[in-house]
Amino acid sequence: MDTCTVETGLLKKKPCGHAAVTHCLNCEQALCAQHAVPELTEAGKKTGKFVCKECKGALREIAKNQPPPAVKKPAEPAKPPPRPLPRNLLPLLLRTPPPSPPMRAVSISPRARSERTAQKTE
Repeated sequence: MDTCTVETGLLKKKPCGHAAVTHCLNCEQALCAQHAVPELTEAGKKTGKFVCKECKGALREIAKNQPPPAVKKPAEPAKPPPRPLPRNLLPLLLRTPPPSPPMRAVSISPRARSERTAQKTE
């Protein structure tokens, strides 16, 4: 029968020596009922497997350093296709507007020009 191999003692480290009831899931170290830490699911329920105290701390540290899982955004619903234009509006939209009339050049007589400049100076 195996004995617990977890080191105990403050100054003098020695194996625990109690009868082992299970082995660590990670490092296969023999564990007694006192040193076996149950493994828990994310919901907090026991899985029936045990790990040692050192491996539990290492697994917790690894889980803390991992990035959070990516959350998928729900897909946006497909937009319906645009409604077709009524047949009676289509010819109106395809027609080109008539050309605008050409602009006339406006000429100012010399007399009007001199009156304008006289008004500005007053």
